[in-house]
Amino acid sequence: MQLVLFWIFSLLMLLSAMGVVFFRNPVSSAMSLVLSFIALAAVFVTLDAFFIAVVQVLVYAGGRVGAFSFHHHVARPA
Repeated sequence: MQLVLFWIFSLLMLLSAMGVVFFRNPVSSAMSLVLSFIALAAVFVTLDAFFIAVVQVLVYAGGRVGAFSFHHHVARPA
């Protein structure tokens, strides 16, 4: 069962990473990046690396959303 979940989350991570590249809307691309980070955290959970999974979500996903939100609100054209 753990191997099946590993492959499901790996496929989800691959598809969402492709969404980061191919989405034209920057908000959709950022949300796809967050989904990719969450899927990577789920892969870490299937490998019994719980601390790395929590750090992955808090630091990387939270940091990317915060940076994108700041950029989106500050750097948009008037």
